[in-house]
Amino acid sequence: MARPPSSAAAGTESLPIAQGRALGGSKVNAFGVMSWKPLPPPPPVAVAPAPAPSAPPPPPTAPPLPFVFVGMAERGADKPQAYLAKGSALLVVSVGDLIDGGQYRVDALGPSGVNLTYLPLNKAQTLSIP
Repeated sequence: MARPPSSAAAGTESLPIAQGRALGGSKVNAFGVMSWKPLPPPPPVAVAPAPAPSAPPPPPTAPPLPFVFVGMAERGADKPQAYLAKGSALLVVSVGDLIDGGQYRVDALGPSGVNLTYLPLNKAQTLSIP
């Protein structure tokens, strides 16, 4: 009785190791020459030049005044008062008052307008009389 041909006799095509292929499909040389020399250093990585320093940002400025001058009362008052409107609210202010949640201080009332200081930045502003 004749034996069926074995896989070794059939050919080496079906043996992945005999063809030098690993299971992942990449070439492997199990008996290649190995060297004990250290690997050469990797090529230097090109570093992008640092961006040129830009001009410093402008200093912060106070926002536009949210008030509208309505009028002034000087007669009959111990100290002059100005009437300012912010939206639908009417404010009666005197020198030294803090208004708008402590954001502004009234510094002076005069014939040209109301001088205010925006306190977070300590910037003086004038609300002109129309």
